[in-house]
Amino acid sequence: MIKLYALISRSGGPRFLSRHELCEAFQIKLETPIILTGVARDTEVEKWWGLEAGGRRVMLENFRDLGIEMITTPNFSLMLDRPRWDDLHAMKRILIAHHEFIAAGQPAALHVNSRCDRDFERWADYVAAHDEVTHLAYEFATGPRHPERMIYHANGLCRIARRANRRMGLVIRGGSSLAPSLAEHFDVTIADTSLYEKSQHRRVCHLDEAGHRKWRFRQTPAGAPIDEIFAENLGISLSWARELIPERVLVD
Repeated sequence: MIKLYALISRSGGPRFLSRHELCEAFQIKLETPIILTGVARDTEVEKWWGLEAGGRRVMLENFRDLGIEMITTPNFSLMLDRPRWDDLHAMKRILIAHHEFIAAGQPAALHVNSRCDRDFERWADYVAAHDEVTHLAYEFATGPRHPERMIYHANGLCRIARRANRRMGLVIRGGSSLAPSLAEHFDVTIADTSLYEKSQHRRVCHLDEAGHRKWRFRQTPAGAPIDEIFAENLGISLSWARELIPERVLVD
């Protein structure tokens, strides 16, 4: 999984003109499925809107040429300390971005940012009426990270699925403990972008008695590659994910 905004150059155009350039830059195999995540800090998220319609069309053509598997729409923020119409504007922009992606033939997951019951109701009505919405996305690592709020937001997602009356994909960042309950309604993908960073810092994954992931520091010689540590972390994380909900969870 790569940040959507990492593919935009400083001039506002495509940063990579070929699949080979992209894979070379991120040191991944050409055949690796690539998902772009729209989750980022507000300053990065606003870069997409700043391209305006013409610039966004150019980027979407570039994504198709690069063979991007899927994009999660930018998660334009809903703020507690701003007028309510700012939230409505953010949700409208998310919808516009998703419509542009789908209209351009680029598979995308709709990031259904919500603050309250009415927000979830609006999303539920929209998703139920639009069969082209095949995947949703949600981020539990910042605003909804408190355990009680996590459950509230997970319940909202389940209401959207029940209203739509069809099974969809769901890409989540954070909130992995919710995956089993969410999997009753969705095919869940856990977007875990911490594995490479943990490996860089020589943190090695293991599972405790409760089956939770924990991290230990492993001393390595100066300049030693992290390939083995990363492979170990990935293998353990995949096993951990499959134990949560067998055959329905992927870790990227």
